[in-house]
Amino acid sequence: MVILLLLGTAAALGGWWLGSGRWAYMPRTVGLQQVAAESVVRGAGLVPDVHTAFDDDVPAGSVARADPAAGTRALRGTQVDLVVSTGRPRVPAVRAGSSVAQAEAALARATLRARFDPAADRYDDRVPAGAVLGTDPVAGTAVPVSAAVTVVRSLGPAPVPVPAVAGKSPEDARNALLAAGFLVGATVPTFDPSVPDGAVVGSRPAAGVPTPRGTTVSLLTGHSLLVPPTQGRSVADATARLTAAGFTVSFGDRVFDPDAEGGSVSGTVPTAGSRVDPADPRVVLHLSSAVTVPPLVGRSVQEAEDALRTAGLAPVVVAMVGSGSSRVVDQSPEPGVRVAPGSSVGMSAFP
Repeated sequence: MVILLLLGTAAALGGWWLGSGRWAYMPRTVGLQQVAAESVVRGAGLVPDVHTAFDDDVPAGSVARADPAAGTRALRGTQVDLVVSTGRPRVPAVRAGSSVAQAEAALARATLRARFDPAADRYDDRVPAGAVLGTDPVAGTAVPVSAAVTVVRSLGPAPVPVPAVAGKSPEDARNALLAAGFLVGATVPTFDPSVPDGAVVGSRPAAGVPTPRGTTVSLLTGHSLLVPPTQGRSVADATARLTAAGFTVSFGDRVFDPDAEGGSVSGTVPTAGSRVDPADPRVVLHLSSAVTVPPLVGRSVQEAEDALRTAGLAPVVVAMVGSGSSRVVDQSPEPGVRVAPGSSVGMSAFP
């Protein structure tokens, strides 16, 4: 009896194993809530393996996809995949100041794509240029899977006009730039013939140019060589003074100057008091060609004529009574007057 019972049991089990008893059929789960879907899968003799994924159409918490499909035959105890919808993805929060790479990674994790639009970028006083300000749509907004989200980048501080500093003292100019939100850089020596050394000529960037706050602005200050007075000085003295002031000296034509003795310095080009660019410190020195009229009264006409010709002047006898040995009694111009070379000097003689 025992043997017959065992044989009967084995036959029944074998029939179940070879027949439909070892198989299960995948139930319909798409659209069911997660708990209900897991329950029907287990009731069918299968093991649910739950995953989550964003889905544009299936409500959050419901099964969006199942593998294998409903009605598929599988061995009992087989693990089946249930993909539960988490609804549409939401734009993640990207902290202001994050890098573009960090924003792209956060969007990718939410199955979203980053896009960039220069027109959407904005100025910001706190977030450095190039860093992320936020997103459009804003964080928390539900969007379709793989939707493009604009990453809004900072352009840095908004530009403001550089204040006018020309004519101010260096200290006042620095204070004006600092008050406008700029940093003050090194002073740049700049030639301006109308500005004394050290005075503020302007700035770089120039006044009025829109420039982001925090930019370093350089002050331009006057830098020039001042031509010293040399009129009436000897050539050696004038040359020494000009060389000591930083100039390169050359000589030009002689010029008539009634205020400078012949052979002394008449003046310079550029003139005394002019400001010259240190990058081109050339000065031309001109000597006076003036001739000083010698004294003639008391000399004989012949001696007077010889003296005038020796000095490079032209003698003119205005009135004479007697001969070449007559004495000069008057002359014009008077002795000591400076005249141009070749000028005529008149004289009267008697007897």
